Amino acid sequence: PGAVDLAATRLRTERDEALRSAAEAWQRVAELEADLAMVRAELADERATQLREARVHIAELRMQVAELRRERGRPDPDPADERS
Repeated sequence: PGAVDLAATRLRTERDEALRSAAEAWQRVAELEADLAMVRAELADERATQLREARVHIAELRMQVAELRRERGRPDPDPADERS
C-alpha cells in the first residue's frame, strides 16, 4: 500500500501542477486577447482619423481647383459628373 499511496500522491501532484500550468496559460491567452482587442481599437481609431483627414484634404483641394477654374474663367464642372 505504501508504494501505491506514493504513486497516487505523485500523480495528484503532477495533475495539480498540470492544472495550475493550464490555468496560467489560459490567463495569458486572456491577457493577450485583451491586448489584441486594444490594439485593434487603436488601429480602427487611427484609420478613422486618417480617413477624416483625407476627406478634409480632398475637400480643400476641390475648393482650390474650383477657385483656380474661376480665376481662369473656366466654369466649374457639374458636381454630378465628378468622381469621388
